[in-house]
Amino acid sequence: MRALPTADPFLIDFFADRRRGAHGVRRDRIERVEADLRLAIELAGDDVLGAEQQALVAAERQFEPIGAAARVLPVTALPALLDRYLTDPLYRPVAADEARDRLETCAALIRRLARQPELLPATRLLRRLDERVRMETATLQPGRARLRAKRVRG
Repeated sequence: MRALPTADPFLIDFFADRRRGAHGVRRDRIERVEADLRLAIELAGDDVLGAEQQALVAAERQFEPIGAAARVLPVTALPALLDRYLTDPLYRPVAADEARDRLETCAALIRRLARQPELLPATRLLRRLDERVRMETATLQPGRARLRAKRVRG
């Protein structure tokens, strides 16, 4: 039986691909999404991890405190954490552009997670996450402006 991959290398590869070709404000937003997602992993890691994994996180924090939970967290726990990340108001951006970038990044992350063979049992949760992202993205789309012709008298 082989060990499951952890979330940290998966997220490093994913966000490196997302940053490739992005510049300026868009790149800053992608980095903010990564920082927020990693914060969500650190804050919720204790709820998801078992006792043995929590001991490993404590040992990891002695050597490198930043990102310890992501280095121990199996990639199979990412869908549950992503669900929490999408629903918790703590991570919800105020600006519509930031929210749109966050949702686009989460949609790409969900698609990448769906291709992982370890996550076949979590397919239903990934589909629900994808649907939530689609619905939130639809609410952020600007409404169609109607042109109103004004009558000119004279």
